[in-house]
Amino acid sequence: MTNRTICCLAASFALGICYGREQEVWLCLSAIVFILWRVFAVRKEQGQKAVLPAVFQMLFCMLLFGMGAYHYCQQKAEFEQACQYAKGQGTIQVQGNIYWKEQKKEQFIYYLKDAGILSGKHDYPCGRIQVYSSTDSYQIGNCLKAEGWYEAFSLPRNEGNFNEEQYYYSKNINLRIKTYQEQILSEHTDGYQEWLLGLRKQMEQVFLNTMSGKTAGIMANMVLGNKNLADPEIKALYQKVGISHVLAVSGLHVSLFGMGIYRLLRRIYCPIPLASVMSAGVVWSFGMFTGMELSTVRAVIMFFMMMSAGAAGYTYDTLTALGISALLQLWENPFVLWYAGFLLSYTAVFGAVVIAGIVKQDSGNKKGKKVFDTIKTSICIQMATLPVLVFFYCEVSGYSIPVNGCVLPFMGVLLFLGASGGITGLFCSEVSVLLLKGAEGMLKGCEWLCHFFAELPGNSIITGSPSLEKVILYYILLALVLYLVQKRKKKKYLFTWIGLAVILYCGNQQKGAEVDFLDVGQGDGIFLQSKQGKGVFVDGGSTDVGKVGTYRILPFLKYRGMKEISLWFVSHADEDHISGLKEILEEGYPVKNIVFAEGMVEDEAWKHLVQQARENGSKIYYLQAGESITLNEMRFTVLYPREKGPDRNSSSMVLLAELEGMNGILSGDIGKEQEIEILRDEKMQKYIQKSITFYKAAHHGSDNSNSLEFLEKLSPGISVISCGERNSYGHPGKEAVERMEISGTKIFYTMKSGQIKVKCDGRGIWVKRYKS
Repeated sequence: MTNRTICCLAASFALGICYGREQEVWLCLSAIVFILWRVFAVRKEQGQKAVLPAVFQMLFCMLLFGMGAYHYCQQKAEFEQACQYAKGQGTIQVQGNIYWKEQKKEQFIYYLKDAGILSGKHDYPCGRIQVYSSTDSYQIGNCLKAEGWYEAFSLPRNEGNFNEEQYYYSKNINLRIKTYQEQILSEHTDGYQEWLLGLRKQMEQVFLNTMSGKTAGIMANMVLGNKNLADPEIKALYQKVGISHVLAVSGLHVSLFGMGIYRLLRRIYCPIPLASVMSAGVVWSFGMFTGMELSTVRAVIMFFMMMSAGAAGYTYDTLTALGISALLQLWENPFVLWYAGFLLSYTAVFGAVVIAGIVKQDSGNKKGKKVFDTIKTSICIQMATLPVLVFFYCEVSGYSIPVNGCVLPFMGVLLFLGASGGITGLFCSEVSVLLLKGAEGMLKGCEWLCHFFAELPGNSIITGSPSLEKVILYYILLALVLYLVQKRKKKKYLFTWIGLAVILYCGNQQKGAEVDFLDVGQGDGIFLQSKQGKGVFVDGGSTDVGKVGTYRILPFLKYRGMKEISLWFVSHADEDHISGLKEILEEGYPVKNIVFAEGMVEDEAWKHLVQQARENGSKIYYLQAGESITLNEMRFTVLYPREKGPDRNSSSMVLLAELEGMNGILSGDIGKEQEIEILRDEKMQKYIQKSITFYKAAHHGSDNSNSLEFLEKLSPGISVISCGERNSYGHPGKEAVERMEISGTKIFYTMKSGQIKVKCDGRGIWVKRYKS
């Protein structure tokens, strides 16, 4: 590894990009240590004569580090300048050349390269732009001018949520607009790529006509790179057991098609240079055919390097090719360094080549060697990719190694059947049916296998999100272990990898008592944590955010390392309070106990929720007004209702939450009448006279709730209004906000600030907005 200069240059450039983004001193120090290690390692391997080359390599590494930091900052500044202008204008004119297009339902999406925003005084370069149109009239290669509404990429609203902006930046797409007017400036067409796109659509139709809907979608994803047809449940299942990588078009595909063509040409005595050029052409065409995803680009570049080396008579070095491809991709777009797919692609190759090479050394020709080698390679890939998986997904499968060991040996056959079946289906349906039915059988077998392992206990290991420092420490220690194995020829050191995995798995949960008001749009979702780390949730739903449980609440819980929720309180059964909880129960996430108030309205929504909870193994509890439940140092007391009211809102559970150093009132959707009832209830006086730290504004800040009398009696230090931006209900009400201001409470809004964290750290109460 130490004599591979390109790899060290690529690492220095990547460290520079990291420093450009994070601006952390320890990253700069890490780069210095890495560069010095590089100098001493070269000297040790090559002797005194290597001093001058080592010094030059050190200088080049330092130069690449500086270039990486500068390149990231420059590109970020360009992106931000264009976005700021677009945001200020609302409607903008853009221009660029179409390099790819796709259809999602009724929308046609065009991707423009060499694009920019047109303005009277100054044009803003944007790299690439995503254009949504209602027409399918344009071809790849056309120069398109479009006018439309700028639509900003969404930013995460809570910890652990998906960052859409970062995702599209990693694809070098800076802007998205929805057009109302388009104009072709140049009718030049890339006929070859249009033909490839047409071929892809025909093969999609072959899959759909021959296979069942689920298997056709997965086959199209695997062979054609079309993610739109794949069934979301199957994709989630593959991810759950740790084989989602088989869906990505990457090195396996390139190896299968590229090397297949190369070997065929060599068998018919085609000269090596010609066979190399033709095979490279096939691989390049296949990359364009599948959309040139980042993992595909990496594989294509590495294949080109291999063919070039063979044609020139040189030995191909996988790590050097890996370093060159990384440098090229990072220079093209430094934002890819924060894309999980990019990192998984490179770390997987590193694991399969470097780690597996060390692990398999001196393994001999034992019986069943191929089977054991497959399992070993799977473990080595897991060693390399584990930090990336944990950092981005906060969860790993406990059975990913055996599942990969069962699936990977048959992937070549499956891809061959799928690709050949799709091609033959264009002119001979009888042969295509035989091939694709075989592929369908394998996919169904794979689905059964995934279901089997997914239902076993311990399949899903929620780890929480480790810090970047912990991830880097893991790789440093892993490198040390591999060094000891290679130098001392003692593979027993590999068992220390289990300890390294434990470092990643443990200690990621944030400690201390706190309350988090999640931004769930128009709804409520409140997380409370004890000092010991036990988790409690109150409500969890939304009427304007689709799949709020799947995409906002559950990712937050996994990010926090919450393996289960001990108590889940439900104020009432309106969708904006329970839709997320229902999704979480469907996912099978452990919710040990669900608590209702005795006076809750027991309608169809309630019955359905109770049935779901019982199917998930959750216990159901009912508390009367005045009754409490305790968890660690936390205590929860129901203040209302005493009896069933006329509707859900008026029967909402009102909860007093007592944590270490904090007390809070969580008021559901009650109105002014219910607030007065609580104030006049003598049995409740001892509770409402407590010093109230935080107050969840009733009914999302409605004018018909949050009476001045109630607010002045509670006198909360902090009030949080949970509602959606520009909601149709007019929440929060102007009068309610004025009453809160009169009461002297400090007001926070989830629609403005995203997640709001309230915490007691021993020195006082502090509030942190997720989006400032």
